[in-house]
Amino acid sequence: MPRFLTKFDSDMKNSNVIIQQFIAVVNNQLRENEPTETRQTLERLQRLGYSEEAAKMMMAQCVGREITAVLQSGQLYNHERYIASLHQLPDMDFEQLELGL
Repeated sequence: MPRFLTKFDSDMKNSNVIIQQFIAVVNNQLRENEPTETRQTLERLQRLGYSEEAAKMMMAQCVGREITAVLQSGQLYNHERYIASLHQLPDMDFEQLELGL
């Protein structure tokens, strides 16, 4: 299993409900084309050879990191930080969960 999936799974304590909600956020962003970087990231990852499912899972990790920052640290949603996370894919270090990216 790819490292990002293993890390995502362990960080979310095997909660398929949470994972599915994060993927739903990605799907909503794709449907609404907001932010546009979501569609661009999906297409870029697919050009790199990732399946749609794997790409969405990586993108869901970015959603999860941003939600974690909001919930655990009391930070406001940071659009620039979220977009920066998308731009780092697929090279993002999912083991480094610093919230001040």
